Amino acid sequence: MTTDDGLSSDGGLATDDVQAIIGVQNAYAVAIDRRDWSALRGCFAPDARVGFGRPARLGTLEEFLAWAPPFHDALGPTLHQMTTHHAHPRRDGAREGGAESDDGVPPNRPLAGAGAAGRGRDAGRPAVAEASCYLHALLVSADLASCQAVFGRYDDEVVHLAGRWVIRRREFHPIWRNVTTATGTTGAAAAGNATSERETQ
Repeated sequence: MTTDDGLSSDGGLATDDVQAIIGVQNAYAVAIDRRDWSALRGCFAPDARVGFGRPARLGTLEEFLAWAPPFHDALGPTLHQMTTHHAHPRRDGAREGGAESDDGVPPNRPLAGAGAAGRGRDAGRPAVAEASCYLHALLVSADLASCQAVFGRYDDEVVHLAGRWVIRRREFHPIWRNVTTATGTTGAAAAGNATSERETQ
């Protein structure tokens, strides 16, 4: 059951908002695997900050999009599987431990989902949510001689702009990665370490 402000009766996101957020996380994976760079851009807000590179760093959307095509074009086929999605409304200031948020809005005000955009109590500014999903990525080498498997979790901040949810901030947290070749498989735990898109994409 959803309320007039777009939140579910338990204070969570409305079902259609959750499905839309899952959709943009999945669209990211499809865009990478199809090398559809226009679709990849469409997954993000114009002011997005995205983790990429080696060593990992948080860059602008334009920096990420300048890096992604040549990196992925140097690989063979890739397969990104997104699972175990979770999304909930962001409470302003949560990332700063209750301090005022980056946009200057006082903390601890629940933001409504997309259903509230333009009609809810926060209709004057975009709805914001936090989301996560698990990643299992297979990166095949260009010569098809090896395949790297990466397991981890994406943490996203998503925002509702122009009638749809897009990613405004994305960070990756690795758990495990291994490389399989004709002679065997090697692997290493990666828990607690930031990783690069080379390790995740």
